[in-house]
Amino acid sequence: MVLVFRAGILLVLLLMGTLAGFFFSFSFVAMPGLDQTDSVSAIEAMQGINRAVRNAVFFVPFFLTPLFALGCAALGVWLGHKKSACALGVAAILYLLGGFGLTLGYHIPLNESLALVDARALGQGADQVWQNYSRDWTPLNTLRTAVCLLAMIPIALALYDTKA
Repeated sequence: MVLVFRAGILLVLLLMGTLAGFFFSFSFVAMPGLDQTDSVSAIEAMQGINRAVRNAVFFVPFFLTPLFALGCAALGVWLGHKKSACALGVAAILYLLGGFGLTLGYHIPLNESLALVDARALGQGADQVWQNYSRDWTPLNTLRTAVCLLAMIPIALALYDTKA
């Protein structure tokens, strides 16, 4: 049963790493790249990205990572690995507040507002819309990245603790 527990922790670590990498790529590659294009293209590209991200593959890490972490924490308590269970609980809370919570409370509303924009109809006004969106969206996305990276630490510690 300990092997199942360790495999579960490893899965949670991989899923959290996937989220950290996803958010990282936006802050340090996608958004700077879009900032270098014309605003109409940037808005339309981001609108397409926001539609495309709603898929079954992204669903798994985004929604299930905290559930898997909490499930592993419960299994850890049952197996007597209380330190690991606590660490997994901390990781789940970090993600729920700083990853999931920021997405639902901050990024999705910004994305939904951008979805209503007809970039081509704005003409030169598209520049201001994109600059505001990118300026507002990117820093808190970088925070989501940092939170996911930080959450990987207690997950790794939980995995390490189960070796003993």
